[in-house]
Amino acid sequence: NNNNNNNNNNPPSTSLPPPHSSRDEPKNTDGGSGGNNNNNNNNSTNSKKDWDVLQSRTIMNKIIPDGLTPLTDHINQIRESILAMVPELMPRSQKVAVIIATDGIPSDSRENEQLASDNFIQALCSLEGLPVQIVVRLCTTDAKVVKFYSDLGSELQLSIEVLNDFHDEAQEVFIHNSWLNYALPIHRCREIGFHEELFHLLDERPLTKAELGKFCTLLFGKEHFRYAPDPCLDWMGFTNEVERMLSMEARQWNPLTHTMTPLLNLVRMDQIHGDFCACTVS
Repeated sequence: NNNNNNNNNNPPSTSLPPPHSSRDEPKNTDGGSGGNNNNNNNNSTNSKKDWDVLQSRTIMNKIIPDGLTPLTDHINQIRESILAMVPELMPRSQKVAVIIATDGIPSDSRENEQLASDNFIQALCSLEGLPVQIVVRLCTTDAKVVKFYSDLGSELQLSIEVLNDFHDEAQEVFIHNSWLNYALPIHRCREIGFHEELFHLLDERPLTKAELGKFCTLLFGKEHFRYAPDPCLDWMGFTNEVERMLSMEARQWNPLTHTMTPLLNLVRMDQIHGDFCACTVS
């Protein structure tokens, strides 16, 4: 805690971690002379795996996605299915997760690009008022495609989550909430349409101290974190409880540092949200 307090006057850096280098790779420390046969067998197996991986990558690199992106017809079909489910969903306060995985702007052989885009937006608008949660999983980094789908969320009165790939999302989350190891299980929850507003905020802005408390309850489970102190009232007690929970959690692969790290970085969390910071209750 003393070390953390000494850093309170210096705002934490939000620069991305350095890229992975060969120095991060585990070193082979086996200096024994025995077990040569086993080593030979392992080398043979590894060589076969390496060849399979290389061959798979070569095949995939030769494939260039092309063709149309007829999303509008599919959205209309999905709408009809959802309408039939509404009487069952509404009383239970349930929603349907509509996952759109795409690498292009909507297109149709009968229409120009603008007309196809307009028809797609109109089809999405027809879902307004229905119990749906829409997730767009972008399978491309094309700037035009990314902008098209990113703009949908602000233009339509719909709950739409637009996600890039795992590594790009981790970079965006780090910019706003650098205390979080954006591990793959978190990304998968968002991809499959798990509806939680805090997840949606992770890559948009820093969470407040009060929101951080709610996020930790979501992360560790209400049954395990229900007695944790309010971070706005007892920051030290809150971080002690977080540390206790982290000690029982397995480390997760960090896509930015390329190492196994805890889900939460307590030092950085304390730098950002420690007692010297103001608390905003939302």
